[in-house]
Amino acid sequence: MMQSLRPLLVMMLTLLAACSLENGVPAISQQQLLDTINGGEDILILDVRTTGEYAEGFIPGAKHIDHREIDERLHEISDQKQRPVVVYCLSGIRAAMVESTLIENGFDRVFHLQGDWSAWKENSLPITKPDKNGAQL
Repeated sequence: MMQSLRPLLVMMLTLLAACSLENGVPAISQQQLLDTINGGEDILILDVRTTGEYAEGFIPGAKHIDHREIDERLHEISDQKQRPVVVYCLSGIRAAMVESTLIENGFDRVFHLQGDWSAWKENSLPITKPDKNGAQL
């Protein structure tokens, strides 16, 4: 029975992912973000993966807030509503949820990183790891 449900489950998850990513947030390419970082532009890069995922590496300069904690920790970034905010997770679903929360809370320059962490790592772009104490940049 489980095997007969597998194609249906895959289709439902695919549709859910597609719907989640269609929240109207403009995308920024991997290269655009890298150019922005290298140019020293004033942006907030928000990594919304889990703490375990973050510990394996993150985009240089990214602030980590687990997607499950965004409501409780929104105050940490509320003074940055006027800055561009680039959000990423592993594949996009969690980032889309956080992007909606940010927009609902007055962030008006929210962008989604195309390809998320998966593409960043696959393209061998620069990564940083937390220091031994778990502190972030």
